[in-house]
Amino acid sequence: MSESRSFSIADNVKFARVSGDWNPLHVDPVLARRTLYGENVAHGMHVALWVLDAAMGVHDMTAQFTSFQADFLKPIRVGDHVQWELVEEDDPSTLRLSVHAAGKTVSTLHVQWVVIEEPGSTSVVLGQPTKNDCEEPALPELKDSSGMFGLNFDRAETKKLLPNLCRIFPDWQLASLLSLTDIVGMRAPGLNSIFLGCDIQFEGDSAPTREMAYRVTRAHKITGLVKIEVEQPALFGTMKAVYRPTPASQPTYAEVLNVIDDGLFQGHRALIVGGSRGLGETIAKMCAAGGASVVLTYANGREDAERIASEIRDGGGEANVARLDVTEMPSSTSWLPDLWNPTALFYFASPPIIVGETTEFVEELYDRYYRFYVSGLSDLIQHLHEAGQGPKSLFYPSSVFLDEAIPNAAEYIAAKEAGEALCEQLRKTYSQMEVCVPRLPRMLTDQTVSIMPLEYPDTVGAMLPILKDFFQ
Repeated sequence: MSESRSFSIADNVKFARVSGDWNPLHVDPVLARRTLYGENVAHGMHVALWVLDAAMGVHDMTAQFTSFQADFLKPIRVGDHVQWELVEEDDPSTLRLSVHAAGKTVSTLHVQWVVIEEPGSTSVVLGQPTKNDCEEPALPELKDSSGMFGLNFDRAETKKLLPNLCRIFPDWQLASLLSLTDIVGMRAPGLNSIFLGCDIQFEGDSAPTREMAYRVTRAHKITGLVKIEVEQPALFGTMKAVYRPTPASQPTYAEVLNVIDDGLFQGHRALIVGGSRGLGETIAKMCAAGGASVVLTYANGREDAERIASEIRDGGGEANVARLDVTEMPSSTSWLPDLWNPTALFYFASPPIIVGETTEFVEELYDRYYRFYVSGLSDLIQHLHEAGQGPKSLFYPSSVFLDEAIPNAAEYIAAKEAGEALCEQLRKTYSQMEVCVPRLPRMLTDQTVSIMPLEYPDTVGAMLPILKDFFQ
């Protein structure tokens, strides 16, 4: 028995309405791009309950959970094709299920129940959970933090998502399970959270209440592992989560000004593609600090781009922003400021980099990288030259990953190698254009930030000699 589907942002929003978990990792594509996943992912609990709902479709009964165990092993990104499988059990009141995506197991589920004659009182407040802002406690503040809140259950909306579970199990049990993702995603750890799993035991002889209590029992300062106990008279259990790294901060413009000599890049007009965050942000600040006129582009993060440009202008530099999606090249260069022709093009456009999730070569992932690292660059260069605005120099950042035996990064490495090959072809096609393709070390960005603490080189110090050579 198996079934497959994918999850969209719209699906995530529907689940957020019934669970109360509005963490931007699931529902906000702009903010999610600043997380270590680089894009929205499905709620782990949504996936688990969808799988269970599908598996319970063959049962005609009224039942009550006795235990619910789920492990969320890997992220399920929006658009990922996922499939569940049933692990056969001799006990007719037990299910073991697994979920797979891109050749890997991403979730497992083990549930047990007992058949009952009547579902009994709901013991929950009918209606959608309140939509609140994510709490954002610092990791050291989490240890021994606790809370209690009322359970809510929107039966009509939940039934649309989970019809079989609503038919079989009591409302209070479903409301309790939905509240778990609310606790992790909105309260503890809250904004900077990754839900790893839960182990919940239900007390059949106890009457449920309308409230759920939780307490953080562990918050490891190095690994970020968070353990949470939950209880009410009719259930008790534990949850595991990780305190997700916050978005990587780049040097401020004031800090960059202290390092870059005045006029070092005077007279240059630098187009920074993908300049709204990460290394592109730092390069934009460095170019502007050296006297270059800068236009930094964004595909989705307009507010980030505007913030960076404003910071540069407030510091005396010249900067503007433009929207550019390299996978959908516009028909004209009207997106650039009037009478502004770039002399240097810095190409930092990139999709989320996915490394280490499977040993199999995933063609869809390679194709995605290729659209950014090869097709996007080729189309942009042609686009600018056809408009008579071709740059005199191109900066294409490659990676030391190509020199190292990085496991499970074949798609990324192959696409970057294809990008390097394209740069060689561009050097021949546009002989007047200087092409720089450095293999850069791993620097601190949203793409490279890690749950475990790592040491990164000073970005400005590492890039300054490279920029000096590039602009000579």
